[in-house]
Amino acid sequence: MTLVKFPDYIKIEKTKFNADILNIDFENISNNVININDKEYLFNNLSNNGNKGGNSIILKLYSVDEAADIEAFDDITPIAILKILKFPFKKRSFKGRVTNEYTSTHKRFLNEIDALNKSKELKNENVIEVYDDGECIINNWHYLFYSMEVADYDLKSYIEEKHGGLQFENKVLFCLELLDGINQLDNAIFYHRDIKPDNIFFANGKWKLGDLGLVDGKDLNYRFNEEGKFIGPRGWSSPEVMNKYLSEKKGFKYNYDCRIDHQSDIFQLGKVFWYIFQYNAPIGNIHFHDFNRENERVFWILRKMLHHSKLRRFHKVSTIIPLFQKINQECIIG
Repeated sequence: MTLVKFPDYIKIEKTKFNADILNIDFENISNNVININDKEYLFNNLSNNGNKGGNSIILKLYSVDEAADIEAFDDITPIAILKILKFPFKKRSFKGRVTNEYTSTHKRFLNEIDALNKSKELKNENVIEVYDDGECIINNWHYLFYSMEVADYDLKSYIEEKHGGLQFENKVLFCLELLDGINQLDNAIFYHRDIKPDNIFFANGKWKLGDLGLVDGKDLNYRFNEEGKFIGPRGWSSPEVMNKYLSEKKGFKYNYDCRIDHQSDIFQLGKVFWYIFQYNAPIGNIHFHDFNRENERVFWILRKMLHHSKLRRFHKVSTIIPLFQKINQECIIG
């Protein structure tokens, strides 16, 4: 496991909803150096608008050779992003053996790292690539971290800025790349469970899934008791998420589907696709007249992705991909 030590003057400020690195030396920028696997980096905070995840600190990493002073940060692209879980963990020593005391929050973060590493091993090009992971020491406290590739923007900010120039065929390609990402997670028997525009990133010329903090799967190291818990993004949740939150093990007369799985990812992805084509979210019983007619070729696919019952929903992402591929081919032929 990689160990990173921050300068002694660096501290973490935590709030209920966020966290930040304090005391970065902006006068002598060369003092802000960390070493990850024998490579030296300068670091700086990611802007507040780009901070993803209230449980983490997100830093931009720069090459020591390129970022000679603070002004250079505005002119060069970071070479990696560092994500640090804001909650420290304790180390306990017993009979010469040191063990880490992890809470459920740490274990979820470790599951995220595990899923990202396995996606990298499977050469999943539509999931954010992880570089390094391990522990970092900040002000004598131990934290978990991983570093990853730099994204240019997320899907939400991209659509808000570029929606006027987006063509139908561009949107079809977006969907195909995201379907590939979910399909490869599905093949690895992972469920993302947190699909929303803010967690979809454009990096190295591709749309990619990121922020796997709620990932689940049988091959992950840690499992959790999630009975009656709300799991996933509010506003983008599947029927199973609400069933779980409202009715699981409550003793009600009727039993509802409370299992969050790959079909739940399909439902969330259907909501995101609707947003890509329509710039709003599908709520309630959707009809053809709710959809813009210029996008009608995808309506029937989205409607099946968004069925309330899993029995009527697509069962596998792999069955959706050919449908979008056919539409993409029609766009090419004209």
